[in-house]
Amino acid sequence: MDVGKQEPKTIESTNIVDALVPFAINFFEKLSEVALAVTPHFLSLAETFSNIDWEKVRQFGEALPDRAKLTMHRCAENGWFFSWHMGYSDLLQMLYEIEKLDDSEINDYFIKFYKENFPFLTSGINDAFPLRKNALNSAFRALEQSTEDGYYLSIPIFLSQADGILAEITSSPSPLQRGAEGAKKWAETISNDIEKASIHPIFHIDTYDLLKDGKQRRKVEQAGSTFTALNRHQILHGEVWDYGTEVKAFQAFSFLCFVTLQLSTVSARTNPVPQ
Repeated sequence: MDVGKQEPKTIESTNIVDALVPFAINFFEKLSEVALAVTPHFLSLAETFSNIDWEKVRQFGEALPDRAKLTMHRCAENGWFFSWHMGYSDLLQMLYEIEKLDDSEINDYFIKFYKENFPFLTSGINDAFPLRKNALNSAFRALEQSTEDGYYLSIPIFLSQADGILAEITSSPSPLQRGAEGAKKWAETISNDIEKASIHPIFHIDTYDLLKDGKQRRKVEQAGSTFTALNRHQILHGEVWDYGTEVKAFQAFSFLCFVTLQLSTVSARTNPVPQ
């Protein structure tokens, strides 16, 4: 052998290597089959992405907060609240469906929505606030009875527990008193536009029927209407006794969902508990 000239290195075959060869060949054959199978789908997906008007997507995304705020405000004016517990595609579908509704159709829409999602929502609430599980579950079972007795029993629990949970979230002993000063002060600490949009009703909570004070309710009466809407103060202070209806029970449940699943989630993201 010439000096300075190196012979190519070879790998000696062994029984182990020889045994692995068929498996390696089979693996790469299968890998080739998979690649051939999925390539058309990747090409189709690439073509789909190339046809998307990304400028419209951007504009749509930027419009989402304002669109959501308008819809949530309209729903709250009709006594209903909802959380963004679902994915964005489901949220957009929900906004689209509500936007097509007349005000007279909103009650039926939300009763159907909350009945269909009841197990999922109640499970999420219990997971978020396990120490309140006994009180909450009693109200959930009462509502599930779909009876007048169940409605009467569940509504005060939903409203009082929402009060207590909101006090925890906002670190305010009475977040819904004095024009919901404590709740609004907390909401002002949220800076992210999307998160602020998701809690939008809090900024106007004292203008909705749920929280209207005596002066506001008297204005309704003076205008020639009878105030019969779900009202937290009237129920928790025993000023009314004819509130046991399916609509009001699910409206109270919707407010509980908004507080426990939306406000608490936003609070946890913006003010995480130290580990």
